[in-house]
Amino acid sequence: MRKRSLLAATACVAAKLQHTASTAMRAAASDFIAAAARSLSPAETYALLTPLVMPAMATEPVIMTDPRSVSACFRPGDLSQTTLDGIGNACLFTLLKCLYISYLCKSIVRVEG
Repeated sequence: MRKRSLLAATACVAAKLQHTASTAMRAAASDFIAAAARSLSPAETYALLTPLVMPAMATEPVIMTDPRSVSACFRPGDLSQTTLDGIGNACLFTLLKCLYISYLCKSIVRVEG
């Protein structure tokens, strides 16, 4: 169930990236995608995660677990949507940060516990 939810959230993030030019959104999305890749095995990342995010990418990232590598491969955002997406971007940005923090907390507990 957790893997399915993670992939569904990643698909939503990737779809949103195609319609936004917000730097903050793109940074949060690259962090989230990299965190998702770290929580999956390399085979799952290649087979399940990569096809979900490729529509938002110009090229495939060399290292999917590195946020900088992921953000370097994003396609340019659609500038015509920026005013329309202002509130939606803020909500999605907050959601992404919460999901990312939740992921980090679970990873720390898993390592320490």
